[in-house]
Amino acid sequence: MPEISIDAKSIDLGYGVRAEDTFWCNQGIIRISDLRDSQDEQLLADIILSIGLGKPFAASKDNFDYYYGKGDDDKSDEIDLAIARYGENNIQKDIKTVLSHMKNAIKAVKGASDKKFSKR
Repeated sequence: MPEISIDAKSIDLGYGVRAEDTFWCNQGIIRISDLRDSQDEQLLADIILSIGLGKPFAASKDNFDYYYGKGDDDKSDEIDLAIARYGENNIQKDIKTVLSHMKNAIKAVKGASDKKFSKR
């Protein structure tokens, strides 16, 4: 497990993934503490929900809880069915496409600058 756990220069636990080297932290999109708190996973869940539901997902704690099967309104079956209809391979392909577009947009905005995207 240590080889896939998140580490940071300031913590240096000897884990395999340096937060500073991830796309999210390297560009200043997610702070190191947020990455360690799984905000990258929440962002991907937002993308998956948006694709599966066919519209932008209104991210909030309650809305995530509903689709995780928690809270007052269990919508976990709804997203499971939507993903099954859409196709798991199609979701994977589309996530890669979304991330590729994000990287290209950041690259275009940054140009030759070494500054993080968030500092532009």
